[in-house]
Amino acid sequence: MRILGLIALAACGRSAPAASSSPAVAPAPPTAARLVAELAETYARLPTYADHGVITTGYSTNGVRTTRSTRSFETRFMRGKRFAFDVRNEDAPSKGHVIWSDGSHTYNRSFDPARTLDHGADLALAVSLVATPSNGAAYTIPRLLAPDRITGPAITELDDLVLVGLEPVDDHPCWIVRGTRMHDGDRQQVELAIDRELRLLRRVALGEPTSAMIATYSPERAPPLDLAQIAPPDFSDDYAATSELATSLRAALNTKAPPFEAALLDGTGTLTLAQHAGNVVLLDFWATWCGPCRTSIPRLVALHEKYAARGLVVIGLSSEEAADIAPFANDAGITYSLGIDEDREASKAYGAVALPMMVVIDRTGTIRHVALGIGDLDVIDAVIDGLLRR
Repeated sequence: MRILGLIALAACGRSAPAASSSPAVAPAPPTAARLVAELAETYARLPTYADHGVITTGYSTNGVRTTRSTRSFETRFMRGKRFAFDVRNEDAPSKGHVIWSDGSHTYNRSFDPARTLDHGADLALAVSLVATPSNGAAYTIPRLLAPDRITGPAITELDDLVLVGLEPVDDHPCWIVRGTRMHDGDRQQVELAIDRELRLLRRVALGEPTSAMIATYSPERAPPLDLAQIAPPDFSDDYAATSELATSLRAALNTKAPPFEAALLDGTGTLTLAQHAGNVVLLDFWATWCGPCRTSIPRLVALHEKYAARGLVVIGLSSEEAADIAPFANDAGITYSLGIDEDREASKAYGAVALPMMVVIDRTGTIRHVALGIGDLDVIDAVIDGLLRR
């Protein structure tokens, strides 16, 4: 199976040396330890990264591999800004996951059933939840790209390292390195195919050759990505009336609204629900990067101006930094109160994992309406009008 061994590294076919010259010596191949160290260093320095690939699980008998399952995946990364990993099961396309993070929000999006979890800054937790459907591929590259955010053993932390030789993977010459690691109490064989030029992974095989999980990568080192190419996941399934999230939020209707405290965007104090006892409150959980949130803002401004004199208080809560919210709010002409939901404490209390989410609270502090997305702003208008008439 190996196309070129280490012996092939000694270049043949050179001109006969002059009688007085010393014989040419082929450069020594890099050591396995050096290759693995360079691999880790390359990923840790990349400003941007992208890949796509396939994960297969199966077994081999007499040299013939039988595939049990196939999953495709895609990674997009901008250091310090955004990360996305998408994995799909080719045998069941509805079953898949998306991880998306901008540092403050980390979404884990599943599709069967539709569900989105917001883990805040905890990228490690989101990655761990996708480890099984991705057969570990969700962990391998993120751990290399963001070692400061994801802890635990990396694919490069191997024992018994040995350099096997050179082999083409998708026509790209790769160094083949083997090692072992402890996995679930047993020692597992690991084989890495490291691109000779890019020093990026082209293939990872976990387990014995007869029963290996193989992930094959098509990496791009420092591609010209922008934020629009790493857009947040589509939450539309969450907004369906039958979704798990919508069902759980309906259970909050006619219950007391949880108290919250958020710093005012202008830094002049804090926002609390208790401050507005006796008013009807419209809480909007939003973010500047959320397209539907931005679309809803003019209507929220209109509701504020229409009903403020009758006792409506509109409050927008975002967990982003003030430096990101303030210029956007100014450009968007937001006139209602804005607060910074630090550590997402209010979002957690209200179960706001899909954005935008709007909660209408009556004068007694009771939740009377919860809306996901922007599909029922007319309904919200009518609910507010009815509560203000009481």
